[in-house]
Amino acid sequence: MPQILATADACIVGAGAAGCVLANRLSAEESRRVVLIEAGPDYGPVSPTTWPADLLDAADCATSHDWGYGVDTCARVVGGCSAHNGCLVIWGTPACYDAWAAATGDAAFGFAAMAPRLAAAQRQIRTRAFAPDEVGAFSRRALDGWAALGEPVLEDINAPDAPRGAGLIPVNRVGRTRWSAAAAYLDPARDRPNLTIIADALATRIVTRGGRAIGVDTDRGRVEAPLVVLTAGAYGTPALLLRSGIGPAADLAALGIPVVAANAEVGRGLEDHPARHVRLPLDDDLAADLAADDARGILTHVQALLKTPSFQLLPNTGWPSGGGHAISLIPVVLGAAMRGSVTLRSPDPTAPPVIRRAPTPADLVTLADGADAAYALAATITARRAVAADDVFTLYHPASTCRIGVVADTSGRVHGVEGIHVADASAMPMLPRANTHLSTLALAGLLAERILTI
Repeated sequence: MPQILATADACIVGAGAAGCVLANRLSAEESRRVVLIEAGPDYGPVSPTTWPADLLDAADCATSHDWGYGVDTCARVVGGCSAHNGCLVIWGTPACYDAWAAATGDAAFGFAAMAPRLAAAQRQIRTRAFAPDEVGAFSRRALDGWAALGEPVLEDINAPDAPRGAGLIPVNRVGRTRWSAAAAYLDPARDRPNLTIIADALATRIVTRGGRAIGVDTDRGRVEAPLVVLTAGAYGTPALLLRSGIGPAADLAALGIPVVAANAEVGRGLEDHPARHVRLPLDDDLAADLAADDARGILTHVQALLKTPSFQLLPNTGWPSGGGHAISLIPVVLGAAMRGSVTLRSPDPTAPPVIRRAPTPADLVTLADGADAAYALAATITARRAVAADDVFTLYHPASTCRIGVVADTSGRVHGVEGIHVADASAMPMLPRANTHLSTLALAGLLAERILTI
C-alpha cells in the first residue's frame, strides 16, 4: 500500500495556469478539501526574496524550469508556463469561441459568454498597457513601418471588430515583474486551511476502482480523492490519462498498460501555431537605439503585433549567447491545419511523451505570406537586407489533446470513467487564433464553475 500523502474531496494535478485557477475556485468553498499537486518546486507567495529572478523578470521568456521535452518550453514549477512566458495578453477572435460553441453544442463556449470571462481573467492577471516611454526602438520602428505600409494602427489590438491591424500588446506585468497565475490566482488562496499544495511530486497515474477515480499516485505517495481534475497541460494531461489506462486500447495494450476506459482520441488532435524567424541585421542607428534601450532598462522582448485573419507578425528582440542584440520578425500561422499527437514511449512516468506534429503544405503557404509581410516591414526598419527565414518551429501553444466534445463532455468529464475532469488547454475544442494563456484562464474558470455544481 502506498504512503497516503493526503485525503481530499478534490485533487488537482498540475499547478500551471489552469491549475492555479482551479485551486482558487474550488477551495473558495470552505467545506471542500482541495489538494494541488505539482511536479516542480513551489517557491511560496510570489516574492523577489524567494522566487528565482528569471521567473519574475518579464524582460524575456524564462527556460530554467523546462520539462525537457525537446519541442517547447514547458515549465515544471508552480505557475507553469505562466511563470515562463512572454506575458502577452491576446484574445482570440469572436469566431474562435463561436467555433468552440458549435463544436460542443454549448453556447457558454461562444464569444458572447466567453468575453466577460476573458475580460475578468485579464484584470485578474493585472494586465496593463505599455507607457510611451517603455516602448523599445524596434517596436516603434515596426509600428511606424506598418503605418507607412497602410496597415491600420489599433489603439486596442484585441478589438473584436478589427480583424486586421497593428498595435502594442497588453501585458501581465507589474513593473518589470511577470504576474503569473501563481501570483494572480494561487497566492490569494494559499492561506485557506482547506487547500494543500504538494510540490515536487510527479503524478504517475490516476487510481481507479470500479470505473471511477479514487485518487492519484505520485512518486512521493498517494492522494486519495473521488474527484481528480487534470491541469497538467496539453502534453502532461493526455500522458497521465494514458499511463492510467485511459486512451486508445491498442496503444495501451502494446505498452502492457491495462485498459480502464478505451478512448481512441486521448492524445490525438494536437494543435499549435507554426512560426519562423526572419532575421534582421542591425544597422548602426538601430544598434545604437537598442543600446540606449538597454541603458534605460526597457523591456524590449516582444511589444507589438500585426494581426491578420491568417497570421500574426511579431517584432522580436533577443539576446544571443555571444552578446549584443539579435532581432527578428516572427510570422505565426493562425488557424493552422497542422495536427499531431501525444503518445507514450513507455509506461515509465519519468520518460517524456512522444510528441509528433508537422506543418501542412497549407501552413507553409501561410508562413510564406507572413514572411513576405516581414520582408516588406524589414525594408522600412533597417537599411540592411533581411536574411532568409529560419526553419519552422511552434510557438509554445499546444492545445486540444483531450478535447471537450470528443474526449470529455462540456463539464470536462472524461468519457468512460467517473470522477476525472480535464480543465486546461488540452480541453480546448480547437486552438484559438491567439496566444493561449488568457483563453486557458477563461476556460478553466468556466470549467471550475461546472465542477462546483457536481
